[in-house]
Amino acid sequence: MSLHLYSPKEKAITLVSFRNSENILVFPSQNTRFPGLHFDVRPLVPINEQIIVNIERYCGLANLGPCLEIDQAFAELVNMGDEDATLYLASMKRWEGDLPRYLQTLPILIRGLPRERARLSYLKAFQVLSGAREQDIRILET
Repeated sequence: MSLHLYSPKEKAITLVSFRNSENILVFPSQNTRFPGLHFDVRPLVPINEQIIVNIERYCGLANLGPCLEIDQAFAELVNMGDEDATLYLASMKRWEGDLPRYLQTLPILIRGLPRERARLSYLKAFQVLSGAREQDIRILET
C-alpha cells in the first residue's frame, strides 16, 4: 500500500467520517453540490498533512493526527464541471470529544449529488466504507 504523497489535482475533497452516538458514520460537508471538505492543494506539501490541517480547521478540532486514519488506497477523480478534484477518504478512530455540527450520513450526501459521472466516485467511497472494496460491484448510469 502506498502513501498519498502529492495530489495530482489543484483541488482536493476529503470525506471524513465520524461515528455518532448511535454508531452511524456521519460526515461534515461544506459544499452541497459535491460533499466533503474542499481545499486548494499546496504544491510540494504532502497531501496527508494538508488533509489533517483542513479537517482541523473546518471542524474546529486540534491534534487529530493520532485519531485520524487516511485511506491510502483511495484517491478518486471528481469532475466538478469546470475543474477536477481528487477525492480522499479519512475516518476518525477513537474520537472521544464532541462532534462537529451539521453532520450528515453518506446516503443523504450522495442523494444530493448531481446525476453525472462524479457520483461514481462517491459511490466508490460508500463501497469502501461498507467493507466491500474488493467486491465487483457494477453501477448502471441512467
